[in-house]
Amino acid sequence: MVKPVLILVAVLAGGLAVAYLAPQELKDDATNLAVTPALQTAEDAPLAARVQELERVIAEERQARQLLQEELLYLTEEIELLRDGRRAAAAVPADSATVTTEPAVETRRERFARRNSPEFRTQRLIDAGFSPERAELILQREAQARLSMMEARYAAQRSGDDVDYRALRQADAAAFRNELGPVEYERYLEGTGRSTAVVVGSVLDTSPAQQVGLQPGDRIVNYDGTRIYNMSDLNQAMLAGQAGETVAAQIIRDGVTMQVAVRRGPLGITAGRGGRR
Repeated sequence: MVKPVLILVAVLAGGLAVAYLAPQELKDDATNLAVTPALQTAEDAPLAARVQELERVIAEERQARQLLQEELLYLTEEIELLRDGRRAAAAVPADSATVTTEPAVETRRERFARRNSPEFRTQRLIDAGFSPERAELILQREAQARLSMMEARYAAQRSGDDVDYRALRQADAAAFRNELGPVEYERYLEGTGRSTAVVVGSVLDTSPAQQVGLQPGDRIVNYDGTRIYNMSDLNQAMLAGQAGETVAAQIIRDGVTMQVAVRRGPLGITAGRGGRR
């Protein structure tokens, strides 16, 4: 076994010695012969082939961008579910004398799964004032919306077209809101633990919000006649109409409804917690 290895090492050493002792001119000629054909092939390639290669690269980048959009959408949904799970965990008193570290993690996981089960979600809608039949229809509508998003994603990946998943989701949410109507939609948000207003977290100095007297804790529920349930609604309402015009914003402060006149555009606030009633 040792002898063949020694022979192989000797052959490799001999080859290296020959390469080192070879005239530099021969090395240069070999290098030129190895490089020149590749350069000539790239330069002389037909235009159609180069365009095809460029289209392939663009298609790969488009697909990668769509995958990133899809991943962002999934992560956003997971964050929302985790927030609901943390709110539920905070509402349940923990028994520090009997709960150890490992069982506590398992208990939270089980609670998270239970709160997102169809039975639990149906009961939450019933507790919010929906009939069992209406609650079941609403959950079916949610499932249909998710399936439509999956089908749109699949069709886009098959065709290579760009799809704005965020816009699709917003359009479906708007359609769902119109189907339920303002009263049922707000009840639905409350029943699922979602925001029903934009709560002012902080107010920037010299901002339009500060100029009209907005304060942390104020709940923005209407902007220029549009019902506001979350920050996305507020941003869309601000973009509508003519920039800089004066519009009315309705807020609730300590249970009292108030109305302020603001300039259309960024208010200069950050959203705080407590968007639920």
